[in-house]
Amino acid sequence: NGTIRFNGTIRFFNINLSYIKHMQNITSKNKLGFSLIELSIVILVIGILVIGITKGSRIIKEARIKSAQSLTTGSPVASMSNILMWLESTSEKSFASSEKVNTALGATGTISSWNDINPSTATPNNATQVVNANKPRYIDNDINGLPSINFDGSSDFLGFDGTILAGKSYTVIVVEKRLSSEERGYFISGSGPAQTNQVPHFGYRTNTTMTFAQHNNNLNVAVSGFASPTPYMHIFIFNSGNGKTYYKNGVQLINSKTSGALTPLISYNGAQIAKNPSGGYYNGNIGEIIIFSRAIKNSERLNIENYLQTKWGIK
Repeated sequence: NGTIRFNGTIRFFNINLSYIKHMQNITSKNKLGFSLIELSIVILVIGILVIGITKGSRIIKEARIKSAQSLTTGSPVASMSNILMWLESTSEKSFASSEKVNTALGATGTISSWNDINPSTATPNNATQVVNANKPRYIDNDINGLPSINFDGSSDFLGFDGTILAGKSYTVIVVEKRLSSEERGYFISGSGPAQTNQVPHFGYRTNTTMTFAQHNNNLNVAVSGFASPTPYMHIFIFNSGNGKTYYKNGVQLINSKTSGALTPLISYNGAQIAKNPSGGYYNGNIGEIIIFSRAIKNSERLNIENYLQTKWGIK
């Protein structure tokens, strides 16, 4: 009997060992199974976070553009008289949707037409380019997080109808961010001959000189040299009865009062954005250009400055 009990005990013990080993194997497999499940959950969570961040970034960008569009349509510019041309980079109407392609600097651009959004005309004065090698780039997230148009400083430019400025007082407003210290980096100029009161120049004559010229009564004013890409707002006012005035970021830097009448532009053929008759090109990004066929009032200027500073984050 004792032997049987012993053997039975041994057999029982052996059974327990087998059971324990069996359970250990199951536990090991379960541990591996749980690890795979946990890993899958982690991957899923990371994927959700990435999707959420991407969607969140897109939502923020779209909200920023919608806000800029609302500022534009509700701006004082929209209700002002004598607008000749209004180029702006956030409006749905500004570019063909197929051309709003974020293109790397140095690559061939896509913009063949920067459309005039002037609400007071049935015949918009679009700025255009048909040669692919000369097309500027659409930059998706630039000045104050908004789109802008990049001109490479070597070949890019747009042409428009400049005859709209001939024989008139006028105001030219530009929001831009230059990218180098280039000379003859004019925002707006032309391809016509250098004759008195014909092709105007608005922009950087040198790294440290801003010019407001039409080959007569030229104004040049000292500005800070290029150090880093910084957005600026420029306002050039030509009053045929009262002289020229230039404002940078809301600060009047020069005022050329005159006791006699100034001769307005006789003609303005070959008008161009980012190119000048001497062969130089503007190197930088432009967000907005507004042109009036009159000298705007001081109160109007202040309202426009407030709109542009809010929209483009200009200080």
